[in-house]
Amino acid sequence: MLVINGTQTIAVNRLVLTNFGNLAQPVLGARFDALDAALTARHAQFLWNPVITSILAAPAFVVLMVAGALVVLLTERRKKLIGHSSRP
Repeated sequence: MLVINGTQTIAVNRLVLTNFGNLAQPVLGARFDALDAALTARHAQFLWNPVITSILAAPAFVVLMVAGALVVLLTERRKKLIGHSSRP
């Protein structure tokens, strides 16, 4: 997304940032339109309005960078401590 936004910024000579909603809409298709109704029907309204709309309005590279960092942190193996006894 940084490369795509950078290329578009250079082409139009102004800063261009793609919203995550604009990126998710073509990927999800018709399911993207039904997302609002599904979340409000099954969960509280507060989940859609401040939380999901904020994520959809954020720049796509930020959302993807945070998601990637979470994946790396959650899948990282714990390092063995060297020089510490494991005996009780």
